[in-house]
Amino acid sequence: MPDLQYDINNYISFFSMPEAGSWDKEEIRYLNSPSISELESRFKTWRIIGIECYVIIFTGHGYCDEKRNRYIQLNDEEDYAVEQLKTLVGEKSRSLFISDSCGTVWTPAQEAIQDSIQEQREFSSGDVNYRDICRFKYEDRLSNIPEGTFVEVYASAFDEGALYDEDKYHSIYSYFLLKAARERIKEKKSMRKDTPFYREYTSFTFIHEIAKRTVQDITKGKQNPVCVIEKGAQFPFLVVPKVSSRIL
Repeated sequence: MPDLQYDINNYISFFSMPEAGSWDKEEIRYLNSPSISELESRFKTWRIIGIECYVIIFTGHGYCDEKRNRYIQLNDEEDYAVEQLKTLVGEKSRSLFISDSCGTVWTPAQEAIQDSIQEQREFSSGDVNYRDICRFKYEDRLSNIPEGTFVEVYASAFDEGALYDEDKYHSIYSYFLLKAARERIKEKKSMRKDTPFYREYTSFTFIHEIAKRTVQDITKGKQNPVCVIEKGAQFPFLVVPKVSSRIL
C-alpha cells in the first residue's frame, strides 16, 4: 500500500480547525495496523468512560463480499466487518464512519494498512473565544443527532476500486473531500452573517456531494463515492459562527 501519511496528516489538520469541531490533540487517536483485540479494547475503554460521539476515518485496503457486506483490512492477517464496527461503537452512539478504501468484490489480500480513527471526548470550557464557540456549536448540533446513528461513507461503490494519486501521495476521495470542506469554510467566512438567510452549519453530506462529483469527473465515472445515512441524520462537518475570530 502506498504511503498514507499525507491523508493522515490532512485529516488531523482539518479536524484541528475551529470550524471543523476544534478537536484537541488529546482527542485524536491514530491506530497503525491495529489487531482486532487492540481495536475492540480501545472502543471498550471509550464506552466505559462515556464517549458517545465518534468520527472514524479509515484509509487503506477494503473490499465487499458478494452480498455487498463491507470489510476493512486492519493488518496483514485480520479483516473487520463494518457491521461489527457498528456494534463496537455502542447502540447509543452518534458516529460518522468514512472509509477511503476499495469496494471491489474479492478475497482479501494480505497487505498492510494504516488506519486513522478520530474520537470525540467531553468538552471542557475555558475563555469564550472563536475556537470555543465553534466547538460549542459543533457539539450542540451533534447532540441533536438521534442516538444509534451510524453514517457510512465509502470512497467507492460496490465492486469499484478507490484510486490513489501516486505522484502526490494522497487518496483521491479524501483529498477532494477535505479540499471542498476548506473551500466551504473560506466561502462562509466571506458571506454576510447579519441576514436571516445565513446558516452557520454545513453538513457532511453537502461536502460529500461536492467531492463525489469531483471524483466521478476525474475518474470518468469509474469511482463513485457513497454515503449511507440513517434516520435522516445530518452529521455536521463544519461550522462558521456569526462571530468575529477575536476574543469576545
